[in-house]
Amino acid sequence: RMLRAAVIVSALCFVATTPADAAGPVLPPRVSYATLDYHGPGAVNTLLTGIREEYIVGLYTTSTNASHGLIYNMLTQTWQQLDVIVDGSPAPSTSPYGPDPVTGGLHVVGSYKLTGSSLDHGFYYDSTKPPGSAFVFLDYPSTMQSTTLNTIPHSIYNDQVVGNYDTSLKAGHAFLYNTTTMTYRTIDKPNDSRLNPTLSTTAYGIWENHVAGSYTNLTGTHAYLHNLSTGVFTVYNHPGSLITHFDGITGNNTNAFNYTGDYLLGRIPVAFFFDGTSYTTLSFPRAVTTSGNSVYERTVVGVYTDTAGLVHGYVATVPLPASSPFTLQGFYALLADAYNRLVRSLLYMVCL
Repeated sequence: RMLRAAVIVSALCFVATTPADAAGPVLPPRVSYATLDYHGPGAVNTLLTGIREEYIVGLYTTSTNASHGLIYNMLTQTWQQLDVIVDGSPAPSTSPYGPDPVTGGLHVVGSYKLTGSSLDHGFYYDSTKPPGSAFVFLDYPSTMQSTTLNTIPHSIYNDQVVGNYDTSLKAGHAFLYNTTTMTYRTIDKPNDSRLNPTLSTTAYGIWENHVAGSYTNLTGTHAYLHNLSTGVFTVYNHPGSLITHFDGITGNNTNAFNYTGDYLLGRIPVAFFFDGTSYTTLSFPRAVTTSGNSVYERTVVGVYTDTAGLVHGYVATVPLPASSPFTLQGFYALLADAYNRLVRSLLYMVCL
């Protein structure tokens, strides 16, 4: 009996010291969706990859699988094609990923391929520069021990660019590039433990001095938030999923961040919007698959695949959660919640 009483007290103390659920029932936000496709000559598929303020970037592919970069202005509702210029000619493949509005223009980062090559090279585009100097080519420096194979910048904020690079020794490094000092540094996620090393790291979004992406180790793929000032990595996992990935980050006006990305539900990838507390599933109506690629405030851009196998861009707006209307059931739930909180407080004092 004494043992049973001790177990009950221990269980009650655990309950008392476990954070309570947020007060007040809320309704899940009703996400609104709109297709945004480029309908220029030769366009077959549209992929939207980045958003910042009124600018969206992405690309379209042709029937020959060539890809061309795009910039869309939501205020003027106009498209601009953006192809990397190499030695005076457009690259056969251009994939912009991140826009950043600046005074008098726009900065964009992304990757491109050269004719006859499958390797990715990075670029930084400054629309305020003359055409001949608007593109800066970014390739993470090779070393004596390893050769850089791919460099893919994903996002830019002021003079900071984040992305990924692969070498002849290892695939999956994250990097930070400073456009002012023109310097690179690796920002891989440290090992969780000596027995659980980090196998690869991706960096997909940057907001102020915070980077979002994912890393893979022996226990799965985990999303992270990396504070560049303190060096701290905060890890996030969607409940019940072995794979969680952040693709974009933005401020949310509460000294925190909003994210978009994907997680794996069984074998099915699921897109989400995450405000740091709760996840909202993103699923374009009647689509086969949906991905979340970038976010600005509560607007997400990404791609979805229709039943014919064509890929489309979309823009989704995630409203703030709305409080549920007053009902007796809800009122009783609030009373029960208040009672539970009182009991928790009393037990907490006993447990101390």
